[in-house]
Amino acid sequence: MSTWLGIDIGTSSMKGALYSDGCLNFFSGRYLPGTLIDFSHQSPELFAESFQVFCREIMEQSGISGSVECLALSCHGPSLIAADQQGRPLGAMPTWQDNSALNEAGYLFSVYANKRKDATSWEAKCLADFRSRGKNPPRYYLFPKDYINYLLTGCFAFDESTASTLSFYDKETGIWKPETIGIPVDFFPPVVPSHGAVGVTSTEFSRLCGLPDGVTVLGGGIDAYCEAAGAGGVNIGDIVDGSGTSTCLSICNPRHTGDLHVIPDKGLTMEVMSNTGSAIQWYSELVGTDSKKMTSLPKFSAALFLPYLNGERSPYWDEKLQGAFIGLTNDSESRELYQAVLQGITFGIRQNMEALLEKSSASIILTAGGGAENALWLQLKANIIGKPYACPEYKDAAPVGCLYLCSCYCGSSEDFCQENGIPKLKYVVEPDVSENERQVFDELYGQFKEVTKQLETNFHLLSDIRQRIT
Repeated sequence: MSTWLGIDIGTSSMKGALYSDGCLNFFSGRYLPGTLIDFSHQSPELFAESFQVFCREIMEQSGISGSVECLALSCHGPSLIAADQQGRPLGAMPTWQDNSALNEAGYLFSVYANKRKDATSWEAKCLADFRSRGKNPPRYYLFPKDYINYLLTGCFAFDESTASTLSFYDKETGIWKPETIGIPVDFFPPVVPSHGAVGVTSTEFSRLCGLPDGVTVLGGGIDAYCEAAGAGGVNIGDIVDGSGTSTCLSICNPRHTGDLHVIPDKGLTMEVMSNTGSAIQWYSELVGTDSKKMTSLPKFSAALFLPYLNGERSPYWDEKLQGAFIGLTNDSESRELYQAVLQGITFGIRQNMEALLEKSSASIILTAGGGAENALWLQLKANIIGKPYACPEYKDAAPVGCLYLCSCYCGSSEDFCQENGIPKLKYVVEPDVSENERQVFDELYGQFKEVTKQLETNFHLLSDIRQRIT
């Protein structure tokens, strides 16, 4: 039987899935102390060491180190590693949460007027780094997984799904075109399919991971794209809501529509919100409440919460938007405000979901990520969006998506899905609101959009003031 390993390198932790003898087993790992330098930067060296420790733990716990045939990785993004010729990182890794490249984002918008890019984009980070280095540029710009793939194989590569999300890559011809913004093409590695081979394990690093030589390492992909595949979003029209720290909403398309999916011959349209699960965590820590222990909430909150704690990507692509509570009174208490937080992030999801539902007749929304375990939030999503939400048997879909890539490489994707029941559903949450209650949600949703629009100028001015005083 085939033995494959999929690992998702997340923002704050790592998740693994091992497929062996027709069975799936899951693993979880944490980063070593010091890996997270601050809110938006990681240490590439400790990041790599953390991966090494986690991979070795999987091999030791499973006892199958000598039989692994194929390995695929997914990672958080857009996060940037600048590496020299020997693959050594040149400084800290700005993660997808870094939004400091404001000037570069403005320049990119002037060059690619039809592209939605803000200061969190990989292109903006890349351009900011290139400009800062002057006559001492790196050898390659990479995503985190590409750095690990290099350490495992000694080969630099970029997967075509990730490349297709970038403004200066032509997905039809497979050619890099960064010269448009003044970066030489030599700083970007060769592109391989997400399910294609980068190389084989053959380094001291891979051996310290507990991996034997000769394991095929695949191109992999961005975590949200692999998560969509692992959650079952592999047929045209399938919609996946992947909610963790952030939320990534996707719809599976024909190949030439949207970005390239990580799976063969499919496209993917992705809408991304920056602060969803992180907003829940922020509020819980702020008031000292464990949100996971809450079993009931008010049906509605008349208070509004704008979840833009670190700017927003879809649908605004504006790093200067900020969070806000609106409509507080003397009667406002923590449970109502927690409901307001859930409502606010769910209104944002509805705003993005409406664009996807215009292109799909999907009767159900597939879910993945930590948000799939929050029963109160799932019910609220079903109520506000008006579609059933399917809770998966497993929440860690990204490493399963990596295994799907292994199955594609080995030519057995149909067997893999059938054996593991992908998508494997635990239960389905149906909308549970009356017509009057639906109308209240619609009115609150309308106010949510209107208030965001009205406060945009204020948020920009406050953001500028914050920059000056911090």
